Amino acid sequence: TLYSPQTPQGLTVGTTGSTIDFGRAAPIHSCNAELSAIAPTAQDILIAPDMYLHGKQIPMGGVIRQGQTLPVRLEWLYTRACELMPPDNLGGALVLQGDGWQQSVPLTVGSTWPTELFWHIFRVPASAVGKATLSIVLDTGKTIALADDTINEIKRTFATPTEPPDRLMDAAFNGVGKLIAFDAPLTLKSGAAFPIMLMWQATNTPTADHTVFVHLLDANGQVIAQNDAPPINGDRPTTSWLIGEYISDLHTLTFNQPDYHGPATLEVGLYDPSTGARVLLSNGANHVALPVTIAVQ
Repeated sequence: TLYSPQTPQGLTVGTTGSTIDFGRAAPIHSCNAELSAIAPTAQDILIAPDMYLHGKQIPMGGVIRQGQTLPVRLEWLYTRACELMPPDNLGGALVLQGDGWQQSVPLTVGSTWPTELFWHIFRVPASAVGKATLSIVLDTGKTIALADDTINEIKRTFATPTEPPDRLMDAAFNGVGKLIAFDAPLTLKSGAAFPIMLMWQATNTPTADHTVFVHLLDANGQVIAQNDAPPINGDRPTTSWLIGEYISDLHTLTFNQPDYHGPATLEVGLYDPSTGARVLLSNGANHVALPVTIAVQ
């Protein structure tokens, strides 16, 4: 089976020069009388005749966060003898739901013998609170509860900060938010790590977990120090942002050219780590230069 972050359920498999479609998995066994029925174990959950949920990996059972991704992996077991193939597909949906919201993805069981894997990545809504449950809902009307959890509500700031960082900005990143202020040292010791504080105001709830990059550039525009990380080192992914809230985002930059001495500037941007594509600003640029010059000593 072949899958990727963009296609977690797997790619459709076919054969060159043929219309044969194996679904999401290409079997490498030969179906013959020697391959008899497989007996289920005590852990297997009966879904339909000869079909079992054999295993699952679900990151639930503790506390999940608003905006968090939930990768789900299910393994199906088909116990009918191979010579009785093909199996009868069973349709339904994998459903994640909470108070006032629901997400679902179509689910087909029984397309390969004897086992089949299923992947999907859910995203907890940024505004969701309370209990969340994950279930299989079959077309037959049967529902199988898989997991439940409590969504941890993030402490947010919507009031205008009374003491924002000293240097104000107004850099609007399309579909994400505005960089409205920052703090940066005016002098640095070459080779020593140093902090940069960014303050964002969300204008949207993105569908991607963007990474923030902060680069220190030498007089020739070459990157001599940097930090690439999600906001607040992953504690506040952009998928958890709500319109109007303020996020104070600290980044610690480290040098990759510790022998540089002279003037330096800073640039800030956002990108999607799964594709590398940068988020554009309202003026069409893919980063913003901070209005400060730093002396690296």
